[in-house]
Amino acid sequence: MAKFRKRPVVIEAVQLLWTTWSEMCEHAGVGKLIDRKPEGCFIGPDGTPLPEGQTSEEIGLVIPTLEGLMVARQNDWVIRGIKRELYPCKPDIFEMTYETLGETIIEIDEDGVVHGPSGETPVRDPERRANNL
Repeated sequence: MAKFRKRPVVIEAVQLLWTTWSEMCEHAGVGKLIDRKPEGCFIGPDGTPLPEGQTSEEIGLVIPTLEGLMVARQNDWVIRGIKRELYPCKPDIFEMTYETLGETIIEIDEDGVVHGPSGETPVRDPERRANNL
C-alpha cells in the first residue's frame, strides 16, 4: 500500500467560542444558509443544531462545505483551506495537525509558487517547489 504525507500549507482558522463570535463572523462570512453562507445556531443536548428560535448554552455554526452541510460546535476550529473553502475541525485533531506560525514564514499561492517572507525573492525552482523548499 502506498503511503502519503500531507503537504505543508498555511491555513487561516478561528476557534468557535462565545468570545470569538465577532472574529468568526468576519472569518467565515456568517450570514444565511439560503445565501450559501455559514449560519450561526445553538446546539442541542444531542449535538445537533436546534430549530430557529430555540436556544442553549452551546453555540454552533452550520457550514456549507464542498461535501455538504457540516456543523461546527463550540470549541471546534473553523478552517479556511487552500481553495478558500471552510470546514470544521475538532480541537484535538487541530492540535495534532496544525501549529501557530505567528508570522507567515512561507506561503504557497494558487499556482503552487512558494513565496518567502516579504522582501525575499519567491522560490521559482520547480524541484525545490515540489519538495516544499
